[in-house]
Amino acid sequence: LLDRIEDWLLPFLTGAASFAAINSGALSAGLMSLVPHELQRKVEALAPTHFDAPSGSHVPIRYDGEWPVLAVRVQELFGLDRHPAIANGTVPLTLELLSPA
Repeated sequence: LLDRIEDWLLPFLTGAASFAAINSGALSAGLMSLVPHELQRKVEALAPTHFDAPSGSHVPIRYDGEWPVLAVRVQELFGLDRHPAIANGTVPLTLELLSPA
């Protein structure tokens, strides 16, 4: 990666005159540009960034711990017929229930 850093990262640094001016998503976008599109789609299908709740909300999934976490109000889940999961239903989401207020 370091040997080819100009090839994959430089296109995402346009307009950045200093290190502080670099967009926070530049590194992520540069790395994702190395991953074939079909593999990106598979990753998104197995480990999505958001959960579409029955209420219509697009709730982010956190992957910063041991298990994926869905912080959601219980009302957003009304209508589900099974526990929310990812990876084709094999990995249940840990529910962090938020106050309805």
